[in-house]
Amino acid sequence: MRIDYTKCDEIESYNELEVMPPDNVQKRFKASSAGQPVDQWKRSNQSITFDGVTKNYTLCTIEFFLPEDLQPPVLYYYQLTNFHQNHRLYINSRHKNQLKGDAVSLSSIKSSDCAPVASRNVPGSADEKIVYPCGMIANSYFNDTFENPLRIPNSTNRTVSYNMTSVGIAKSVEKGLYQPSKYQVPVTAQSDDSVIVPPPGWAERYPNGYHSGNMFNPAEDESFMVWMRTSAGSSFSKMAMHNKDEVMERGIYRLDVVSRKFYTSNPAAYDRT
Repeated sequence: MRIDYTKCDEIESYNELEVMPPDNVQKRFKASSAGQPVDQWKRSNQSITFDGVTKNYTLCTIEFFLPEDLQPPVLYYYQLTNFHQNHRLYINSRHKNQLKGDAVSLSSIKSSDCAPVASRNVPGSADEKIVYPCGMIANSYFNDTFENPLRIPNSTNRTVSYNMTSVGIAKSVEKGLYQPSKYQVPVTAQSDDSVIVPPPGWAERYPNGYHSGNMFNPAEDESFMVWMRTSAGSSFSKMAMHNKDEVMERGIYRLDVVSRKFYTSNPAAYDRT
């Protein structure tokens, strides 16, 4: 099953379910959906707080009918269309030693393939700072948030979560490529002692920069590992979550997707499913 939610943030009505355009949902099941509830969606807002700073983001809620049980493993992918991860400069735009935890110097980072996302001048600081993790791939890290599907029973208002996880979505060989950083960061956000800053595409996620309470650890972020595995085409799918053990039962499900839109300067340039 494939659901295109690209235009969800353009729905005119607010917080009211409406029928999804037929072309936005593709289903390939033996069982028919004829005569069953139609697929719907709605746009609303969700407040998210990052390091004490709260902002509103678009929450896309999708209700769809699953016509038959899905046997495990059940895999949840996101797909981007017209996003070119296959450009030569983009593919090479990373620093392997930095990702393995080394506190690579500013001069080494600036002379590496990470340019033009190698260093930043931060307002209020006279020092040029190292971008961590550096490079165009990390800077464009796709960061829409996918919640667990919720099954909506027919006879009660109680919903049941179909639990999925991002643990285990990266390949075992990839996990050895990432280690916690040896860069020193301040204990609190009030200090300007850090030599590193987040990529500019992550600015809303880290409004106060890095400190010991929020330091990014690539070794614990398998979604990041999957993103860093660049794709050969301009349209590609990457796994977001999975459930290896449980049947996803036939019925109506609700999906919530938070569209953060700070992973790239032009999210409207490509489609998301």
